[in-house]
Amino acid sequence: MDHRSQRVVLVTGASAGIGRHVALDLARQGHRVFATGRNEAALATLVAEAGAQGLLLHAVPLDVTSAASIAAALATVRAQTAGHGVDVLVNNAGYGQGGPLLELCDDKLRSQFETNVFGLMAVTRAFVRDMLGRGRGWVVNVSSVGGRVTFPFFGAYHASKYAVEALSDALRVELSPLGIHVSLVEPGPIRSQFSETAFGSLSRPRDDDSQYVHSYRLAGGLRAATDRMSFGPQHVARAVKRAIGSRSPRARYVAPWLLAIPLALLPLIPTRLLDALFRRVFGLHVASRSRRARLVVTAVALLVLTVGAGNAIAAEPSSPWEVVRTQDAIVVSRKEIPGSPFVAFRGEGDVAAPLQRVGSVLVDVARENEWIGGVAEARVLRRVSDTEYVLYSHVATPPTMTDRDFVTDVTLSVDAARKALVVRMRSIDDPAAPRTRYVRGVLEESAFTLTEVAGGARTHVVAEIHCDPRGSVPSFMVNFFQKNWGYDTLSSLRKQVARPDVADNAQLRGLLDAVGGGR
Repeated sequence: MDHRSQRVVLVTGASAGIGRHVALDLARQGHRVFATGRNEAALATLVAEAGAQGLLLHAVPLDVTSAASIAAALATVRAQTAGHGVDVLVNNAGYGQGGPLLELCDDKLRSQFETNVFGLMAVTRAFVRDMLGRGRGWVVNVSSVGGRVTFPFFGAYHASKYAVEALSDALRVELSPLGIHVSLVEPGPIRSQFSETAFGSLSRPRDDDSQYVHSYRLAGGLRAATDRMSFGPQHVARAVKRAIGSRSPRARYVAPWLLAIPLALLPLIPTRLLDALFRRVFGLHVASRSRRARLVVTAVALLVLTVGAGNAIAAEPSSPWEVVRTQDAIVVSRKEIPGSPFVAFRGEGDVAAPLQRVGSVLVDVARENEWIGGVAEARVLRRVSDTEYVLYSHVATPPTMTDRDFVTDVTLSVDAARKALVVRMRSIDDPAAPRTRYVRGVLEESAFTLTEVAGGARTHVVAEIHCDPRGSVPSFMVNFFQKNWGYDTLSSLRKQVARPDVADNAQLRGLLDAVGGGR
């Protein structure tokens, strides 16, 4: 990067999730990044990772709800930049508070606004001063598509994001003549810790007399749907780069950009029909209506779910799973993926062992070649956190083909309501990945979902894969060879779990014990 285009950037909420990804990405672009957050241990890990890559990234403790913390962070940044301050401010810190509005106490509501709204403005007032002195700067406020459409049970969160949208619109006009550009980045459902916090507050009613017991029971399934349809944080990082890399940045950047389409279509749907859709999705059943009205509501639901509009809740895939094989109590299904020539496959069945034991096999990377078909080598390239690591896998292919390898981000999450463990895998670009002579394939989206059944004595396993092996192999051949993946994987998993030398993964046990799972 040309030294004239290097900028001093401060990112709030950078200890995890979107903020962490944005901070690292901007540092890779050559900017000098100050990553801030309340979790100092997580920030230290982030700095160590950046240092290993030769990136210019500093950690600064910052609680956006504390005036003293903001003042201390400002003083630290000024001291380390010889009084220059920052050129770019990325206001990313925030969280989602779930729950019916009538069941949210004032403290919960105020806390939501203290962080997402008042904290954002306090940080902006502090750090924009140096930009005003130079007559040049960029402010990027990370809002949400949830600042433009509202879902029930997340009214507090949506209200805070609507406020961010309004404040940003006003700031953009007020600061533009002074040389400061203000842009909004509006993420859709993004893989991060957001859903864990937002849906975690919906795990149980506030009291036994709640009018929304049925909706609380649906929370786990809704969260699972959101997680399955979430996009990677790189889409947000790309939007931030575009905003600060332009002399005339746009007012809004939707991340990923394709969500701009359903956002544009939503105003065309009558409010009454949208309300009916939301009632159905969230289990807010009302008195029966005529068959014609039900058909209209269903049609609108299909429209909205198909285009994938939403932030707090994401739609299920539009293409249904088709059962193609049932053997040994394992159900194998396939599903066409719109826009992809490769079919997704799924295997589903029970394993006669507790969740802890099955999960321990899944996260034992060194032994993947013993039970996952074709894996010749697997190793962890680096650990991002206690629940995330980057995996390298080498897959052997028939002699006439070039072997494949994969670089995969693996994340572990626990659904406390369902006592389920989700191991999600998706290909990424990582500087720690080795250079090989193999063809680098791509896991578009794959996951293992483990759920306790039979009082914890058994584990129900759902294994899904959607893979693009790249190279010149025709798609019909890929689909043909992968059609048995679901059965083979679950069958091999059962045999591996039954071996006497399976080691109990202590880290996984701690994660499961925290939610009362994994007996």
